[in-house]
Amino acid sequence: MRKNRTPLIGRRTARRPFAAPARPAPNAPTTSTATSTTLDDVGPALLAVELALTGDGPWSTALTAIKQIPTGPDATSRASLFLGAPAAAFALDAAAADGYLQVPDAEVVDDARRRQSVLDGYLLEVVEQRLAGAAARAQAGRPPTSAELGLTDGILGLGVLLLRRAPGSELMQQVIDYIVGLTRPVLVDGVQVPGWYVHHAPAPGEATPGGHVNLTMASGAAGLLAFLATCVRAGYSLESLRTPLQDLLDWFVTWKQPPSAEWPDSVWWPRWVTPSEVQTGHMAGRDEGEALPSWSRVAGMARAVQMGAGVLAEGRHARSDEARKVRMMAEEALLACLTDRQVRRLGGGLWGGLAGLYQTGHRAAAEAVGPMEIRLKHRMSAVGDALRAQVAAQAAGAPDDLWSGRSGLQLAAQTLRRGTAPTSRWDACLLITGNPRPAAPRSGTWS
Repeated sequence: MRKNRTPLIGRRTARRPFAAPARPAPNAPTTSTATSTTLDDVGPALLAVELALTGDGPWSTALTAIKQIPTGPDATSRASLFLGAPAAAFALDAAAADGYLQVPDAEVVDDARRRQSVLDGYLLEVVEQRLAGAAARAQAGRPPTSAELGLTDGILGLGVLLLRRAPGSELMQQVIDYIVGLTRPVLVDGVQVPGWYVHHAPAPGEATPGGHVNLTMASGAAGLLAFLATCVRAGYSLESLRTPLQDLLDWFVTWKQPPSAEWPDSVWWPRWVTPSEVQTGHMAGRDEGEALPSWSRVAGMARAVQMGAGVLAEGRHARSDEARKVRMMAEEALLACLTDRQVRRLGGGLWGGLAGLYQTGHRAAAEAVGPMEIRLKHRMSAVGDALRAQVAAQAAGAPDDLWSGRSGLQLAAQTLRRGTAPTSRWDACLLITGNPRPAAPRSGTWS
């Protein structure tokens, strides 16, 4: 067990007001370019690797796909878990996710090690650049953007990969400190909002005058909560992270919405709230229609709450009983996502479809205990039937990308077929795994 590291956590008082940012930023997975590697490009490699690791596909296919990943992709400040060197590093790391490459050819292993070493160098460079940019932005008194902080474009996603490649490093500690800093309150036009508030709209066509506070896995509170919970499970001190974890959990308790006609079986959460809604404590002019049972919406948020509450419920402390109740609330919300009524609302894909829901539900059911474990696994059986039907109906020549195409669908289907978590832990990119490494490696060294 490596030594626990303590983030530099200060008092939970509101910082000075933010100035308006120079320009907004997008909040969606980056698309592929001719000169960069993205997870849309490496989806087929992740699938081939998972099949090879489980003995359901040849290593020759996986190694060919790995060799097609550039060793020198974009390492500029634009790079993220879904673009450039980090995306390539993630795919290559997945091939030996337990620290070992299961092939007898020493030359292949040496080549893979050299590639990963180059990509690790790029990764460290990118993380340092992004942290420096965030520090300069904060010094200038501007709020972050989704592109700076998020899973798909920003430092949160880089932290996911760094926890795999450089756990316990000083740079990893700096990433944790950055995430913790985002949980501290700030003032926006006299309203106290959390530090992950952004001044721009959630997406084109969704106007939020005055900015918004996001709650999703990709760009907001759920991602921050799941990440910090994963850090605790990876060996970082719970006591040092208890306050930000509790603050994030309290945010979901505050903004849970009651059951309704569209979402009758549990509480649910909005994707975002505005500063004016924070000030009044109520959503304005929106209804439960935005509550979808996908990883990008309610299922992802519920999984993050389950993870965070599960960490805080361990041991005996003043709010451990409360944390157990919040965990139960999250698991009830996950159950609601798995009803036939909600499953029928989803198409394919990981981001907003059935594949992402199945993968999230599988991870959540594996951590549930007692009657809730039985209930979740029972519901997952029907979701699995729906996923099989989607795989069977997928048209020949469908796009091969990870987020909405064949690769993501087949990766979730592989979890269904085997009934176990992915050996490669490719779903770390969804922030749902809970623990980045298995308990024990298997054979020969990788890096």
